[in-house]
Amino acid sequence: MVDPEEKEILKQLAKLGGLHDFVYTSSGELAERIGVSQQTASRKILELLDRGLITRRMGTRKQLIRLSPTGVEVLRKEHAEYKAIFQGGERVTFRGRVVTGLGEGQYYISREGYRRAFQQILGFDPYPGTLNVEIDPIDREKMGELKEAEGLLIREFQSEGRTFGAVKCFRAEINGVECSVIMPVRSHHVNILELIAPLRLRDKLNLQDGAEVAVQVVLTAAPAPPPE
Repeated sequence: MVDPEEKEILKQLAKLGGLHDFVYTSSGELAERIGVSQQTASRKILELLDRGLITRRMGTRKQLIRLSPTGVEVLRKEHAEYKAIFQGGERVTFRGRVVTGLGEGQYYISREGYRRAFQQILGFDPYPGTLNVEIDPIDREKMGELKEAEGLLIREFQSEGRTFGAVKCFRAEINGVECSVIMPVRSHHVNILELIAPLRLRDKLNLQDGAEVAVQVVLTAAPAPPPE
């Protein structure tokens, strides 16, 4: 088992470029990076060598070190564990109220580049417009999770003499009806969710401005469902 100090040394070596090549460093430099004594860092380096987690070549004043395939796998496993925590397919619930937007949704959703992409990655042709939900203050901190999550990416494209920005999509449900949340990659909004669906959600759910709703969003990316 790799203890926290050994794992931190592996991380620091990786940051220096040691995943794919040898890097010059010293036990003193590594000690400073992880906040331990030089003696402890030297001992940990020897232990990592003995266990085959790093490879070393001795230089004149410094040593050349890189992670071995086994050491890389240690970090890869930790990355997968953190990804499972933060993007683990759990549904994040946002509570809020329906509000009227500025009318921009209809214009953007109707652009052919976006429509084709929505059909490809979400499996439906969206109704030309978005349902906007103003998130309750208590749930707004969750927007950070959406901004960090990978989502389903629509890359920026050129059309009509201008650039249309990249958008992330997330599968979702609102009051039990399937839909998708869309988020411009460069968005600064922290209190509004924009929802799209193959039908007009206001009509389907009989929603008026101020109606309280719950939106469940899946953080992990998933391919479009196969056609029936």
